[in-house]
Amino acid sequence: MSDKASMFIDTNVLIYLIGNDQRKKEIAVRLCIENAIISFNVLNEYVNVCRKKFKRPIDSINIDIDQLLRVLTLVFPGFETFEHALEIGKSIGYSHFDSLILATALETGCTVFYSEDLGNGQIIENKLKIINPFLE
Repeated sequence: MSDKASMFIDTNVLIYLIGNDQRKKEIAVRLCIENAIISFNVLNEYVNVCRKKFKRPIDSINIDIDQLLRVLTLVFPGFETFEHALEIGKSIGYSHFDSLILATALETGCTVFYSEDLGNGQIIENKLKIINPFLE
């Protein structure tokens, strides 16, 4: 896996692609075009937020997903990832959904995890550094 593909993007970063905050949108676009990785769970959360919070129609969401998958690598967690997530949740205290995304990032060999709402600067299992890309 190349260095560029060692970056994992959390759902909250993707949400800024459709938001009104221009600065954060530009950062999110830059991260997405750097061949980052997302998981199937991130994609599901993205759809859920688009439908519930932004009331976007399914056709628009489908277009978004098509565009995202042209520039991002999509990975699918398995049962081992689920078990790994349980251990992360137990040791760190993150929700199961956040732990599952972190476990997926670790298992794909990522070293950087871009997220706005997890512990900026925290290093998970001495391998994965959480970075809030929106801090000034």
